[in-house]
Amino acid sequence: MVRPLLEQESGKKDGKDFGICMNPEFMRETTAIHDFHHPPFTIIGTSDERAAERVATLYSSLKAPVERTPFQ
Repeated sequence: MVRPLLEQESGKKDGKDFGICMNPEFMRETTAIHDFHHPPFTIIGTSDERAAERVATLYSSLKAPVERTPFQ
């Protein structure tokens, strides 16, 4: 749903000109800050490995594995 809109409006192509990543949050309302800093793992859904690497760097200071899941 998002990819075609981004490609249409930008005139660019996913995987060539840009990448798409999704990073769902699994934080509880009352402990969100603690949950962010102490996750059991981080999931990044991605259509592009280059974009996934950039998002993964946001979490590089956390001591939890980063799992990348490709999507179409």
